[in-house]
Amino acid sequence: MPEERYKSFIHFRLPGEKEIHSLSDLTLKQIDIREISSVKEGFVLFPFEGTKGFLITKKTNPAEAEQIYVSPPASNETEKNDYLKNCRLFIEEIKKGNFEKLVLSKVKLVKKKEKTNEIIFSSLCENYPNAFVYHLNLPFAGEWMGAS
Repeated sequence: MPEERYKSFIHFRLPGEKEIHSLSDLTLKQIDIREISSVKEGFVLFPFEGTKGFLITKKTNPAEAEQIYVSPPASNETEKNDYLKNCRLFIEEIKKGNFEKLVLSKVKLVKKKEKTNEIIFSSLCENYPNAFVYHLNLPFAGEWMGAS
């Protein structure tokens, strides 16, 4: 999978703020779920199954970049039963004291019609002023946008 075919970026807006932040020229590092508590900055992404995920940070030195490729994301929507099962697992982990907060996501495929990504992102920022709004595009994860 040639990396030059993909433009990696992350755009985000923090809850309660108006400023939109952008990162490009990213470094990817594979991490284990037990390492989450040691992460001080960056984005952490984990697949729906397994204990290996990725820490994404701004590249400070081109030599730091790792070449990591995983299978493409699922093209199917998340089934309700699978989502509820994962929700129960998240609640158990919080009750055990392993995490203070976890965000469970699901895949919902939406046809964009005539709207551009910029319009959709702006709409999310406007409609969810107290949410973390993000738009990211990564070779191993595809393109994601949402508000949490």
